[in-house]
Amino acid sequence: MLTIRLESTIDNKDSVFYNKLFLFDSKAGKIKTYITEPFELSRDFDISQIEKRFNVNLQAPYKFVVNNKVNNGYSFPFKIYIDITDKCQLDCKHCLNKRLNLNNEISYEKINDIIDECDKHGVFFVKLGGGESLLHPNILDIIRDFSKKNILVSLSTNGYLIDEDVAKIFKKYNVKTSISLEGPKKINDYIRGEGHFETAINALKILKENDCNVVLRVTLTRFMLSEKYVYEMIDLAKKNNVKLKISYCRPAGNAIGNELLIKYEDRDKYLEIIKILNDERFKDTIIMDEGMQLKQDPALSKLLYNDRICGAANRSFHINSSSKMSPCVFLGDDYLEENSNYKKGDIGEYWSEKKGTKIRKIRNINIPKLCTECTRLCSYECLATRLYFTNSFEKSDPNCLKGAEKCLKLK
Repeated sequence: MLTIRLESTIDNKDSVFYNKLFLFDSKAGKIKTYITEPFELSRDFDISQIEKRFNVNLQAPYKFVVNNKVNNGYSFPFKIYIDITDKCQLDCKHCLNKRLNLNNEISYEKINDIIDECDKHGVFFVKLGGGESLLHPNILDIIRDFSKKNILVSLSTNGYLIDEDVAKIFKKYNVKTSISLEGPKKINDYIRGEGHFETAINALKILKENDCNVVLRVTLTRFMLSEKYVYEMIDLAKKNNVKLKISYCRPAGNAIGNELLIKYEDRDKYLEIIKILNDERFKDTIIMDEGMQLKQDPALSKLLYNDRICGAANRSFHINSSSKMSPCVFLGDDYLEENSNYKKGDIGEYWSEKKGTKIRKIRNINIPKLCTECTRLCSYECLATRLYFTNSFEKSDPNCLKGAEKCLKLK
C-alpha cells in the first residue's frame, strides 16, 4: 500500500497553495516526488483531481494524507527518530547517547500512541535507536505495529541479539538493518569493545542468509582517514555481498571532546578518502551521506530536500528514551524541548510550533553567506557540527565540500 502526501512549500498568509505530491512505497523504501504549479484545494476535491493536477495514476489501496501547512518545513515529519531504550551492552567512544543504562525506556503503550500519530499524518520512515533497540522488551511487537501501518522501520544494531528468530521477523517486516562496525578489527574493537568485530560479522551473515535488508555501516571517524582501512572495509562488504554505508561522526554524546571527530586539520586526508568513496569502481558497493557525494543530483533540492539536506525541523524529528523531543539528536541537550514528555499528539503540537521553542529556532536559521553562491545541496549542513566547532551557524564545518579542496580550507 502506498502512502500519499499532498504538500505545500509556498508561503502565503491568506491561502494554502499546494505544489508537491509524495508517493511512498514502504516495501521498496522509495519516495516518488511530483511538482506542479501551485493550486488551492477545493473543499469538495477528490483523488481524480489530484491525479490530473500531477499527471499520475494512483492505484488503490493507498493512504492519502493532507496535513495542515507549517512555516519553513513540510507539514509533518517524513522520518521520526526514536530512541526506544537507553540499554546497551556496549559504551562506544562515539555513541550519540552518553547516558546509557539509566533505565530510560519508552513504554509500549506510549510507542503505540506514537504509531497512531505517525499513521494519521503519513510518516514514511521510523528509525529505532537507543542504546541497543533490540534490548527493548517489546521490540518485535513495535516493528510489527509500525510495519502494519505502512511505515518502514530501520534500525542500527551492534549484532549481539541477532539470531535466526530475529532475522525471520526482520525479513517478514522488511526491516532496514545496519550492522555497525567502525573499521577493521583493531579499530572497531578499540571503539566498541573487545570481541565485537566477530559478533557483528556473525550477525551480518545470519541476516544475509535469511535474505534480510541489511548493510554494513561504518562511521567516518578520524581513525578511518586511511586509504588502507577504507579499502579493507570495501573488501569486507564485497566479501559478505552487502552495501557499505558510510556516515559522518557527529558531535553528540560520547563523541564530544574525544579524538574521533574529523577536524579542520584533517582536511587533506579527508579529501583523499572522499575521492576514494566517490570512485566509480565502488558505485554499486558504497552508500554515502549526501554531503560526502562529490556529484549530487541538483533536482533533489526541489524534489525532496526543500532547499536543504539537513532534515532537522524540516523533514525529521527526534524523541529520546526519556520521551523528550527535539529537532535533531546531534544538537544535544540545549535543543531538547523544555519539559517535554511525549503525550499522544505531541509530535504535531511541537512540529506546528504550538508547543516548545526549538523547532522554530532551527527553522529561523538563515543560510550562511558562504553558502549562498554554492551549487551543492547542503545549504548549511551540518548545523550541529558548525555549532560545535565554531560556536556559530554561519561558518563552514570540517566536512564541507564546496569547491572540494578550496572549501576544505575555509573556516
